Amino acid sequence: MLSPITRQLRGSNFSRSPPDVCTHQGREVGATSLWPLRSTSSYMRVMVHQRASAPTSRFFRCHSPTSDNYLRVAVTWKQEDLRGAIWLASSDSFITESGEDTYLAFLDKHSPSAPEYSPHSPVDLTPSRVAELEVARSISSFPLGSTVGPNGLCPQHQNMLSAFPPDSPHSLFLTVLAAFSSLVLEGYTHPVLRRFFFDAHLIALNKRDGGVRPIALGCVLRRLLAEIACYRVSVDMSGYFSPLQLGFGVKGGVEAAVHARHNILNHISFEDSVAKLDFCNAFNKVRRDCMLQTTLDVCPSFFPMVFSAYSVSFSLFWEQCVLNSSEGVQQRDSLGPLLFCIVLDRFLVPL
Repeated sequence: MLSPITRQLRGSNFSRSPPDVCTHQGREVGATSLWPLRSTSSYMRVMVHQRASAPTSRFFRCHSPTSDNYLRVAVTWKQEDLRGAIWLASSDSFITESGEDTYLAFLDKHSPSAPEYSPHSPVDLTPSRVAELEVARSISSFPLGSTVGPNGLCPQHQNMLSAFPPDSPHSLFLTVLAAFSSLVLEGYTHPVLRRFFFDAHLIALNKRDGGVRPIALGCVLRRLLAEIACYRVSVDMSGYFSPLQLGFGVKGGVEAAVHARHNILNHISFEDSVAKLDFCNAFNKVRRDCMLQTTLDVCPSFFPMVFSAYSVSFSLFWEQCVLNSSEGVQQRDSLGPLLFCIVLDRFLVPL
């Protein structure tokens, strides 16, 4: 008996030679790069085909109101990001349409700073110099098809520039980028340039409850430095957080938490209870003065960079609007989970 996927394959145009381009809603999307591959590729081709020809298919629902999500699946697949393509095809999230409601939701999530906000001045801390190997490792950690930054630089550009020239044992680009990274980690970011380096563009994704999830697309170099900083402290901070927190530096932490919860629920007595708390807009509500002071106390090695990024307000650009962000951490900032866990730890320890 044929599976639904096989029946769809045999009944679709993809079972024969593929077209050079697919046309949908007046747009042309290259399909040759999707062919020929084996079973997993066939699965993805059916997903893309169903998005184009039958948005109401029983196999693959088209979640986007404009039926354009399949286009992103095709582009992501073309960039050889299989994991990202499958996530897009099966995700309930899509980019929210522009409008006043979305803008007001953004304003509600990015509240002004508290009146008593008073960040601490940077102290004389000098992190160790960044090595070329650290830069190369961080560049390779970017997923395929990662989004470009506000200045148009994307991780793929870094990959191409960091390649070793044939007549040299090392990459000059890695050498220069390592020196630049050392300066930023030491806090030597000129105040005039901070707004260009730490600002970000926003996209709005829908949430299951009907709300909006803002995703910040920051400068690629800033994201690279955040990866370097996180890798440096991951071992020490995972030991510091464990076992109270499993959200940073603990490999398989989410799976461990799920199994622990199931184990507790299976052996819990009638006199005991389990409380599950969900913070509302948690990342955007963390007070930065508390975050800076706690970072200085717990993890001073990368405090200068955190001070440069979060001691002043930065701008978030969405469509033609500019939002001022004075509280919390940037969504999608690699330092975000670490900084949030550092602040949260001061409340968990007394418990």
